[in-house]
Amino acid sequence: MDFLEFTKNKKRPNPYKRYRAVLEHFQAFAKSYTQVGTITPADIDAFRDERLAEKNSRGKPISPRNVNYEVATIRSFYYYLRRFRDTNLTNPAARLKPLAVTKTVVDTYDEAEMEKFFRACTEEERAVFKTFYYTGLREQELAHERVQPPPSGHFVPHFRILIVDSTHLIGVL
Repeated sequence: MDFLEFTKNKKRPNPYKRYRAVLEHFQAFAKSYTQVGTITPADIDAFRDERLAEKNSRGKPISPRNVNYEVATIRSFYYYLRRFRDTNLTNPAARLKPLAVTKTVVDTYDEAEMEKFFRACTEEERAVFKTFYYTGLREQELAHERVQPPPSGHFVPHFRILIVDSTHLIGVL
């Protein structure tokens, strides 16, 4: 599928895998349709309902948050088709409102608790966790960061960098 190749070039590995899984679910749902242009908003609604009734690989119900992500992926797929294949194609997912999602309260830690945590870490762990803490990066995002040399003549702050191989940044201290 062209959309997946397009996505693979634009996204990191995990979003690509997730997009592929979503499109496989959608393809299984829409197998009776011969053309993507015949799918309607009511069909996307039915897809949402079907996905909410299913269980994930761990046997838990699929959350509304995940279903909203899947509909957003389908929406992106149709926008891709409209832009690169058929400008007259309507997007059946374009005006669907997202399902209501329950907000979760996240525990926060004060500076003293964070310092106590960092003191308990090894030097390598501290470098990784401080990178997460100060940048907001997630584990997979950090694992796929590329280290680029700065343009000549630009100021370079001094950091100690732990590197797995020549292109992947592991931590900054």
